Amino acid sequence: MGRQSATWVVLSLTLASAWRTGMRHRPFDVSMSLSAPDMTTLRSEKVSAAKQHLRERLQQLGNPEVPELEARVAVEEAIADVQALHIPAMTFDFLKIMLGGEWKVVYSTVMPQPSVPRNEMGAPLVRVYKASQRFNFTSDESGKGEMINKLCWDLPSEEGVRGYLDVRCSFEVSSNGALEIEPEEHIIKPEKMPSDPEMCVGGLQGMSPEMFDPRGRWITSYADPDIRILSGMDQRLAGVIVVFERDEET
Repeated sequence: MGRQSATWVVLSLTLASAWRTGMRHRPFDVSMSLSAPDMTTLRSEKVSAAKQHLRERLQQLGNPEVPELEARVAVEEAIADVQALHIPAMTFDFLKIMLGGEWKVVYSTVMPQPSVPRNEMGAPLVRVYKASQRFNFTSDESGKGEMINKLCWDLPSEEGVRGYLDVRCSFEVSSNGALEIEPEEHIIKPEKMPSDPEMCVGGLQGMSPEMFDPRGRWITSYADPDIRILSGMDQRLAGVIVVFERDEET
């Protein structure tokens, strides 16, 4: 891939502010003083409520009765509520725990790009039905390692054509806990070869560009045993937020 900065279609709360102002539903209220003696209990209740609210908003995605923009804005407001409750990792070991395991993508602010090849009905020719991520730290406590983004895909128009794409990246944890990520190789494994391999790869890039080419600086903006949120922190990744849930199927 080229080294030019990507221009991605990203929905952010800033871009959607005009729509949000006119929405009937107010953002979920997570304001609560944590100065009371039972601060831990109060925070736990806030976290549970905010996560449940986020899950409810995620369930509205794809609902034909809810306009897509309205549904996405509601999800991103719920994401912001969860992020506000994040406690950053204070040590490298805690960061490793936050990032460890297999995580599947449940939401991204990056939308499918205009370059995605589509059929005459407007449906994408390549479908990504699952995206996941895994961090493998080296054993020398250097803060370096390998990150693997996996895209499971199929071609609905070609029977039996499916497979996965591994995006293998190197990463390094900076002094402030940010992740500096650099893609190293793309490995595509089809169960059956598509009629147009170049179209297939281009479709994967357009459907999930932030997973296909995650190069740049990321931070963990929320993490607990169930949910993890990564946010882009440089110019190229401005406005990019990806929400993961722990993948229990692996």
